[in-house]
Parts: sequence; structure tokens; C-alpha cells
Amino acid sequence: MEGSFGWRAEAPFVFSEEAMGHLTLREALASNRLDAFVREQQDDGAELVTGSELERGLALLITQRRSLAEEGRFAHQAALRG
Repeated sequence: MEGSFGWRAEAPFVFSEEAMGHLTLREALASNRLDAFVREQQDDGAELVTGSELERGLALLITQRRSLAEEGRFAHQAALRG
């Protein structure tokens, strides 16, 4: 029937970060999207203020990246010894 509403095989909704609204620090941590959180905060004009969500997000992101770098270094050293 033309012009009627019915079910379609494809998903009727497309989600994007923009459509979903602002990402909270808690959501970013839970979904491993700290990069997106920091970018969003910067785009919104958030400033680095002691105790701000942006400051905590950046600190966590830096810590996470340092950890990954250390893990990579240890794996490389182990491979050289192995």
C-alpha cells in the first residue's frame, strides 16, 4: 500500500555522537571514548579549571596513554630477550 507506514528491513534510526548529545566523563570512561570526551569539551569551550570535568578527562587520558606506552615498551623488551 503506497504512502502507508510499515516496517522496513533496515534500521530506522541512525545514531551519531552529535545526535546523542554531550558525552559525560562517566560515559566516556565506560565506553573507552576519552578522546571524544576531551574533543567535545574543547569544542564547547571548556577551560582547564582545577577540578573540572575536562581536567579530569585529560588527566585520565594522559595516564591511560602512558600506561599503554609502558606496556608496549615492556612487550618490546621481552621480545628482544625472548
